[in-house]
Amino acid sequence: RDHRIRCLFPTNIKSEKVDADGHFYVVPRNIKLPKADNWVQKPLPTNHQKDFISVSDNSNTFAILNRGLPEYEAILNTDGTVSLAVTLLRCVEWLSRDDFQTRKSHAGPGFNTPGAQCLGNYIFSLSIVTVSKPSWLDSEIHIKGKEFNNPLKAIFPNMSQSPLRTLNKIMLSPSGIISYFNQKKSIESTPYISSALSFLEIDNRSISLSAMKKSEVGNSLIIRIFNISPIPQQATLTFYEKIIIKDVKLVNFLEETPKHKIKAEINRFSDNILHVSLEPHVIATFKIEINLIE
Repeated sequence: RDHRIRCLFPTNIKSEKVDADGHFYVVPRNIKLPKADNWVQKPLPTNHQKDFISVSDNSNTFAILNRGLPEYEAILNTDGTVSLAVTLLRCVEWLSRDDFQTRKSHAGPGFNTPGAQCLGNYIFSLSIVTVSKPSWLDSEIHIKGKEFNNPLKAIFPNMSQSPLRTLNKIMLSPSGIISYFNQKKSIESTPYISSALSFLEIDNRSISLSAMKKSEVGNSLIIRIFNISPIPQQATLTFYEKIIIKDVKLVNFLEETPKHKIKAEINRFSDNILHVSLEPHVIATFKIEINLIE
């Protein structure tokens, strides 16, 4: 009760800052806290993250990926190396208290919250990534974090159209029932979908997809991407081969004509391919009119 459980990871990397995944941006944060002699509320060494926390030197990167564990602390060791601490459980008895050294007033109602002691059994998901490259961007930690939090899901196709062989001796019948048979010769089955199929591919690893949806008004396709890097980027968006792009507009989050300039450009488009460019850390939303080839 009234405790915090953390995992500590010694990185063996010397650095004065860490990089924490945030909203549309990877935030560089100094490890040493600022002087706060006259501050009403003292700074805390803990901070927030989304998919990962990372630390780098001139040649190596060490990152911790997480699923649903937003609190971390970067600890500067006596030898100058950094250890990363990820909070697993933060267990409390009260919604707010006014007797902390860092804060002398309430941050909310002082309600008793016995359920927040989080007693029970838990499973946590973390992943350690080490790469011999000098930054999170060069190491593509942002992509690894998204892959860790969004694993691939295997979905069986409609079994009434075609049987699906999983092993030489296991067959999914058209009814969807798995059956086992013992015969030496495999039954050949012609696939009815291609071995590789994608609705959308983006060729630039510094451009991340944030949203893909139907427009709120009409039947347009909304694609939202952002440049996670500190330099301008160009990207080619390739849609499924049976999609033909009729028109593309740059819109705001409301899917309307922007009142202020968005630092992104539609370079050109033809058939199922769209070429765009984005300035550093820019979020861009594209409203795309499409036709489908039968």
